[in-house]
Amino acid sequence: MENEGLEKLVDLLKKMKEKTEELLNEQFGHVCEWDEKPPEVTVIDAPCHCGARVICSKAIEETEPLHIIKEEQLVHLQGLVILNKTDTRLDGVFSGCIAGTEKTACTIGDGTGIVDNEWKGAGETFDEGEGKDEITKENAYMICERGGVIHFLEISEELGEVIKKMDEKVREPDLVIDWLKLYRTPTVPFPGRSVPKHKDADNYDWGMEEELNGKDEEWFITESPVYKEITGNGGTFSAVMTENNLYADAEGRYWVAVGPNVINPDHPTEKVNHSIPAEDMDYGTKLDIVVEDENQNIYYIPAVVGDAKEHSYPDGMYQTGIPFNMERPLFI
Repeated sequence: MENEGLEKLVDLLKKMKEKTEELLNEQFGHVCEWDEKPPEVTVIDAPCHCGARVICSKAIEETEPLHIIKEEQLVHLQGLVILNKTDTRLDGVFSGCIAGTEKTACTIGDGTGIVDNEWKGAGETFDEGEGKDEITKENAYMICERGGVIHFLEISEELGEVIKKMDEKVREPDLVIDWLKLYRTPTVPFPGRSVPKHKDADNYDWGMEEELNGKDEEWFITESPVYKEITGNGGTFSAVMTENNLYADAEGRYWVAVGPNVINPDHPTEKVNHSIPAEDMDYGTKLDIVVEDENQNIYYIPAVVGDAKEHSYPDGMYQTGIPFNMERPLFI
């Protein structure tokens, strides 16, 4: 009889526990999914699949999401811990960053490397003091110093649009010399091709002016091959002339002309009797022009492909003065 009573008591406790968990899930949402183990027996460093983790828009594809640290504890369950906009510490770094010319190390560090050292999109429901507004996982994000957007795994459609626009946007330049805007980190994400300066090209041949050759300034905006190619494929073409007579797109990228083999390494290098076709040039491709100053500091110039350097025979890489098109004159 005593064993029977004990069994009934254990059964009752189990039912109470199940009901309690059910009520907690209804109230707070069940975030962590533990493989057939109840939460109370799961150690803190066990593999976790919860929605309280964050990812960065510029982290490499194979990176694992990270947890936030608050008061020296990992945050696992939403609703049980109130996060404010100064809770920026993560339990590690992301595996790699695509905002570079190669897969470089993440630089967020232990609460460092975050713009303004705070979450954006904070609310005001639970104010913990000045500068410590509560955040919600659907609308909160941080910006890393390389332009990546750090956010929770589950986000609102509105935040998704914000992240998309921020990833596409060229941020404010780190340095402006006269008219030239320079950035200390790349403005386009890796992966991509890296094209070094041709061994036979001097600086002028590698980065020379491209003239309109008698055409008025509206020609590039309304009649150029790049305009026809992009709009003909249903895209939006934008170009404005800057004060120093350069063209820039809506993001502030400089429209540039490149040799056909810069943009397409498989482009033929034989002489032909026609101009380089627009479809061979991938017009609208975003790129960074990498430069170095006298102190070996590296800077990036945001650009977008808008014309072909016809006089770049035979390599298709830089201005040689020799055209691919046999019907065009030499410029040597």
